[in-house]
Amino acid sequence: DGASAALAAVAAVELASGRHKYVAVAVSDPAAPGAEPKLCVRSAPREYHQQVARPFVEELDARGLIAQMKGGGRIALDEAAATVSIFGFSYSFGKADHASVAEVVRGAYPGFEVTWSDEGY
Repeated sequence: DGASAALAAVAAVELASGRHKYVAVAVSDPAAPGAEPKLCVRSAPREYHQQVARPFVEELDARGLIAQMKGGGRIALDEAAATVSIFGFSYSFGKADHASVAEVVRGAYPGFEVTWSDEGY
């Protein structure tokens, strides 16, 4: 099926609770050239999008996987209200495809209301 065990081992979504910058990263496995890249989303309480991306990219490098930045924005995760809001953009990486990011986040947060908007920063 072209699936890569190395890609499967990477969590698609890791979000910090609250309102933070996020990055969308397409992860591919050079050992599985037929495998579709996996869209991964990371958020963290950092000042810059690059600071959110760096630890994840370093982790991927250590696993022999390739990271391609697909943009960023902001994500607000409210666990008490079971909501995730996706919006904004990254000066460093550009605006992520929020609709695709929302799809990935819905898979990781079943039962949460996941919304996105191209408005705001």
